Order: sequence, then C-alpha cells, then structure tokens
Amino acid sequence: MSADAKVPADGPSGLSRHIAGTDGAADVATRYVTLGLEAIADAIADASFVAFTGEPGLSKTFAAKKACELAKVPFHFGEVPPGLEGPQIDAFLGETMGVPASGAAGRPALQRGLRRAMTEPGLLVLDESQRLRAEGVECVRYAASGSDNRTAVLFVGHNLRPLFRRNPALDSRIARPIDFRPLPTAEMLAAVRAYHPFFAGATMDLEAVQAEYAKGNFRRWAFLLGAALRIGARLGTDVLTPKVYRLARAKLVAPR
Repeated sequence: MSADAKVPADGPSGLSRHIAGTDGAADVATRYVTLGLEAIADAIADASFVAFTGEPGLSKTFAAKKACELAKVPFHFGEVPPGLEGPQIDAFLGETMGVPASGAAGRPALQRGLRRAMTEPGLLVLDESQRLRAEGVECVRYAASGSDNRTAVLFVGHNLRPLFRRNPALDSRIARPIDFRPLPTAEMLAAVRAYHPFFAGATMDLEAVQAEYAKGNFRRWAFLLGAALRIGARLGTDVLTPKVYRLARAKLVAPR
C-alpha cells in the first residue's frame, strides 16, 4: 500500500483520529502503518504476540487503534499506567478485558478468569508497554500461555527492545516486532498531502516544514494541522500558506 493510500474506514468512527481537532483528516497508510496492520492480522490468526516499538509520534498508537477498528474479533485496548505492581497488574488486565475482580476469591481466581477470557478469539492491546516491569510482563505472558489461548497480544510503546531483552520468555513469544521509524521526506510529504486538503493544496513549501519542524514525526504534522486550521479559518484560507505556517509554528514551538 503506498504512502498516499487511505486506510479502510470500517469500524467505530473517530477511534483512530490522530489528534483531536483535525476535522477532515484522513487515515493514511504509511509504510509502518501498513506493516503494523499486516502483523496484527497475522497475530489474530495465530493468537500470537506482536510489538510496535519506536520513538514517540511515529503512528504506533494510531496503527494499533486502526487495527482494533479493522479486527473481525473483539478487541480490548488499555494504556498501561505507571508504577503498577503485584495484584494491581492483574486488576488492570481484568478491567481492560472485562473480567470482574474476584473479591474474596483473590488474585488466583482473577488470573484464572483472565486465562479463560483469553481462550476467546480477540485482540489485547497494551499501549505504553514500556511501563511494564518484570512482574507485569510475566502476568501478561501467563494470562496468554494456555494451550487453548486464542487472543492475540499487541505491545505498543517507546523503545521496547530493552524490555524484551530483560524478559527472554516474552522475547521468544514476539512473533513480529515492528520498528516504527521516521519516514523519508518524499514518503512523509506524500502521506501528509493525503492526510488533509489543507496540506494537499499548500502554498507553503512542505519540504521546508519537514526539515524545520516536523522532522519525520507524524504527530508534529497533526499538531501543526490543528493549529493551522484554526488560524486559516481566522484568515480566510483553506490551505497552508507561509503566513499560516509561521503563525502556527510560533504557537507550537517554545521560544528560546
């Protein structure tokens, strides 16, 4: 799928929006989004583990949410809170997967409930997985380790490679790690032109925007679009002009 291709739009409206406030934005299938969606489709078929890793702002979470929209199985999306320990980890997994707390029956009953839930076809997405500690990793691995497990698990986070190296039992289960990286300039500019008409019709040099501000980071383009749309509405323009870019960038970049 080319960088200017649109991601299919099936699924809950708005779930995969990059940044709030960017009305009219399209879901664009960059090379890493495409690889991620393919990896998730395979993981669902095999009930395996997959990981999206890379620097912040490179569309990892967007791709994960889009995969949830497109999945033909139930999905469970949770953002790992910082500092979870012991029973808190299982409680978080239970809340994410809709497994009720076991009350007086305690943690073992909750763990059994999680394993039962994982026998159903599904997709469990754990965003900000870099926050998982060794015990958290083991809780996830244990929940999905039954011979009748049918739920795929997606780990999404910044720089997950050290987490995997510290946990060989998890590392051996990751069928396909996808490293999201900044896109080369030509690919990024094709993607942002497909992303929104405000960029497609730009009179501002988008290559200069890439070099000066966005630097291959899609989240920065999304932030720029939100600010530029508001400024453009005030100035009566529906494309990114040099003046709109200058004013929008001034809002987004802290003065030195």
